Amino acid sequence: MKHRSFATLSLTLALSVWGAGCTEKTESSAADTIAADDSGTAVEDDTGSDPDPDPDTGSDPDPDPDPETGTPSDDSHEVTIRRDAYGVPHIRSLTDIGAFYGLGWVHAQDRLLQANIFVWTAQGRMAEILGPDWVEQDTAQRIQGTWRHANRVADSLPDEHQALLSAFAAGLNASVAAHPDEVNPLFAELGMTPETWTPAHSIVTWWRVAEFFTNSGLDKAEQYYEFMDLVDRVGLDAAIEETAGEEHPGDPDAAVVQVEDVPAEVQAEIHAYAATMGYGTGTTSGFAASHPKTFGHDTPKFSHAWAVAGTNTSTGNAVLISDPQVPVMSPNLMYEWQIEGATFNVRGIGVAGAAGPLIAFNEHVAWGMTAAGADTRDLFRMEMTGSDSYEVDGEEHSFETTEETILVLGGDPVLVEYRESIWGPVVTEIIDVRSGDEFALKGAPFSEVGTDTFVGMLAMMRAETVDDLQLAVEDWRFPSANLIAADSNGDVFYTLLGAIPVRSVLSPLGGLIAQEGTSLTYDHQDTIPSIYKPWVKNPSPGYVYSGNHRAEDGWYPIPLGLGSGSNGHTARSRSIGERLAALPIGVTPAEILAEVQYDCANVASRDLVVVLRHIQTIGDGRALSTETENALDALVEWSDNGGQMRTGYDGVFLANKISTKFREAQTGAEINAEYGGGENGLNLFLKTHLAAIAADPDYVVDANSRAYLDTTLSDAWAAALDEQPDTDRWTATYDGSDVVNKTLNWFGNIPDLGADYNSGVVYDAPTIQCGDGQTIWSQAAETYTHFVPLNEPDGALSVLGPGNTEGATDDWWTAQGELWANGDLKPAPLSVEAISAIAVEEHTLTYLP
Repeated sequence: MKHRSFATLSLTLALSVWGAGCTEKTESSAADTIAADDSGTAVEDDTGSDPDPDPDTGSDPDPDPDPETGTPSDDSHEVTIRRDAYGVPHIRSLTDIGAFYGLGWVHAQDRLLQANIFVWTAQGRMAEILGPDWVEQDTAQRIQGTWRHANRVADSLPDEHQALLSAFAAGLNASVAAHPDEVNPLFAELGMTPETWTPAHSIVTWWRVAEFFTNSGLDKAEQYYEFMDLVDRVGLDAAIEETAGEEHPGDPDAAVVQVEDVPAEVQAEIHAYAATMGYGTGTTSGFAASHPKTFGHDTPKFSHAWAVAGTNTSTGNAVLISDPQVPVMSPNLMYEWQIEGATFNVRGIGVAGAAGPLIAFNEHVAWGMTAAGADTRDLFRMEMTGSDSYEVDGEEHSFETTEETILVLGGDPVLVEYRESIWGPVVTEIIDVRSGDEFALKGAPFSEVGTDTFVGMLAMMRAETVDDLQLAVEDWRFPSANLIAADSNGDVFYTLLGAIPVRSVLSPLGGLIAQEGTSLTYDHQDTIPSIYKPWVKNPSPGYVYSGNHRAEDGWYPIPLGLGSGSNGHTARSRSIGERLAALPIGVTPAEILAEVQYDCANVASRDLVVVLRHIQTIGDGRALSTETENALDALVEWSDNGGQMRTGYDGVFLANKISTKFREAQTGAEINAEYGGGENGLNLFLKTHLAAIAADPDYVVDANSRAYLDTTLSDAWAAALDEQPDTDRWTATYDGSDVVNKTLNWFGNIPDLGADYNSGVVYDAPTIQCGDGQTIWSQAAETYTHFVPLNEPDGALSVLGPGNTEGATDDWWTAQGELWANGDLKPAPLSVEAISAIAVEEHTLTYLP
């Protein structure tokens, strides 16, 4: 049945290079020479050597640069590439364009296949490689126009950004041409050849990985129909109340941004901006009051980062640690590099085939990120007037239509029709809709041209303070993220990132369901500028941190559409907060690393047992089950040890069976209503009971809470016995490596390529020390870590487990495996002197645009 639109619900309300030549000289025992041809491909001379740095400046010689632009006067760009013992490339040029050329060169050397697979996926070409099972995914990419829009964006960028992306592409292409025998043999096995890289390839590669950190928005049609059916039954006001209702307050004290840390003038500016959109105290109009602040959608929420201000450290400079938590795979989802040009010297991680960093640092500022999960996309239901025409504000429009063909390995080609509307790509074919309805998708990254996250990345690379960084992230578009930053002045900073839309106050539920496309009055009114997002600089505790937990404590007036886990603490954020609060004033950078990064306590299971031990101790006459009593006896040492989940520790096998789900099925309706569901609810529940116990040693836990706790631990006991009946073997049975090896040899999350990618060689992970994903250390997802003491950036340390290259035939495939497993970090310097001291290989390229 086709439903009426919101507009017809009697609303009375009033109505947004390939082609660059290069030469390469390398220090090597080989004496091979590749002759140049006339096509401008690479010339490689293995008999040469890199000139020594100038003793006075530490700089490599180069043609005399233009004093204004830093570009060598003969238009050549000399690039030096050094590698350390772990295969991390260090690219250096006196020009930015030369540096990006070198960056593209090493991406091709280390991650060519991975980069191409990211692109093929975004282009909708995986069925061409892997067969009919991939047609559905390819169709979704074609229907959304991912590759098509990446080309539009690339063509629309400012000249400087196009030039740098073109230099990156030229370096990647020239590297492939210069080393054809080193191209991964799986290309031939798959019947594919490497893409000729362009700026659009870099952009779409980033988007492909960014999709992992966001929600699609495609489920909103189903939610729209459910809501409209409810409207038909109970009326609009009652339907809004039943669907949105009163949000659970969660735990405001958990928020990163506390209102008392936000200057009054900043609050006033944000409220004034919100008021122009119809939001805020005393200004709320339309349906704005019914717009939920959090949508509760499930998006990947992991990673953590923290920064300690100079006011709290022994050096007077800030310290930052970033630990993006992504399941450890081979090759790693992330790629580590360092790059120095005329206007930047930055090191960190990015994505294979993409030209900018995700998490990085330079001499002055460091940053880390965690997934925010903000909802940045909406479906718009169009008022159709014909098979390919629709009406907006009384004006008729037609779809722009293009046919595309998906080639299918072992199957017939599949014809796909891409259709575009003023709202965005028409996605009806990949969602469930009712007859006659058409829906279009709007939101990052499909709704913008003229800028891209790469623009923000470049500005971040050049930042010298956290204030510079706040300006730079205006162009961080996709995905949404929590940014933690620190600078050498001692300042620390948090902000929410991403192209987060301001929904129309005239739309019931404000993005929780599909919107009406009958009028532009329902359109996104703006994308929140960075200065008006929740942010804080130098909060009163002297540190900032994010563990994917709550962003602000309730003062912020614009709904952000945050997902699950955004209403309070996660177990990881509560752990980090505890560890940071325990640090003394005057703490050294090394102590911050030791005391926080390597904590392996699961505070959720730890505190659940603490509350049960309290119940057991006070003996209030209501016996716990025999299974729970047995479990508590087995967990005494583990509990006294702070709930540490390290491999080999007594009690860890049993503690690992404790469920930290906090849904109504586990808790019962009353507890869930009181504390909220999920990880946020559990941590609020535990925090509340611990506070009561601290205030009153004879505190009696209520019957509902007692029953939930008793059942949870007795279930853990039964699960442990079921897996290993011999309790004497429980300590030996737990091995965090088992968690890792489930994902370690998946190539880019595509199991079809698994062991084949490494020619049948499977990396057998060493035994890790902390496999629990709810802890800070959480090695099973420790895809990367960097530690940056900003008093001495050359003292930075990092690890990328298990290594920086693609497969078993690469020298550095597992070079960092032992470091990662043992909890060690390697030097991660920035200066040419410090890099030269650890370099084991060196190349010189000359880029000729």
